[in-house]
Amino acid sequence: MIWLFPVLLALFGRIFLLISQGNSLGKGHIRDFNISESLPVILLLISIGGLFPFGAIEILYVIWIYGFAYFSVSVLYLWKTFKNTGNILKPEIHE
Repeated sequence: MIWLFPVLLALFGRIFLLISQGNSLGKGHIRDFNISESLPVILLLISIGGLFPFGAIEILYVIWIYGFAYFSVSVLYLWKTFKNTGNILKPEIHE
C-alpha cells in the first residue's frame, strides 16, 4: 500500500505529459517538446543528487521524486498549453 500513491503519481504525471506533448508536436513546436521531455529528467537528477550526500537514496524515495518531477512538469506544460484560451478544453493555436 505504501507504493500505491507514488506509483500512481508517477504514472499520471507521465501520461499527462505525453498527452499534452501532442499539441506541441502537432503544431511543430519542437523546442517546447524538447524542454518538456528533458525538464523532468533534470529535476530527477538534481533531486537524487541532493539525496546522495546524505545516503538517503532508497527506491521508494526515487519513485516519489520521479512522480513529483513528471507530475509538476505535466501540470506546468498543460497550463502553458491551455493558457489564454478562455477554455481549458481548447488548446492554444499558434499560427
